[in-house]
Amino acid sequence: MTESLCVDQRLRLLHPDDDVMVAFTEIEAGDMIEFSGGAVRAERTIRLGDKIACVGVAVGAPVRKFGEIIGTATAVIPCGAWVHTHNLRSNYIDAIVNIDSTVNIDSTVAPEVAS
Repeated sequence: MTESLCVDQRLRLLHPDDDVMVAFTEIEAGDMIEFSGGAVRAERTIRLGDKIACVGVAVGAPVRKFGEIIGTATAVIPCGAWVHTHNLRSNYIDAIVNIDSTVNIDSTVAPEVAS
């Protein structure tokens, strides 16, 4: 993450390598989001916990949150854009599908829950 740094106090960068910031409060559609290189207007209401791109992301590029790749961009994501399932394919789904099938999921449940 090197292109632009958000200076808007309503958003937080969780890790220096992240491509997204997390909204710590609601941002209304039309509000300006300030970055070190300028500002962008929120195209939609951004809810608490939503992700906003803090850099431009190309189609097919990985998207990082918590310093880890959380998905792949399925569309160009401009700086300041809302990041969600309309422009991001989750890499978590692939990880879940590829879990070793020999793991007995029932054995991971505490005995008092399994009864």
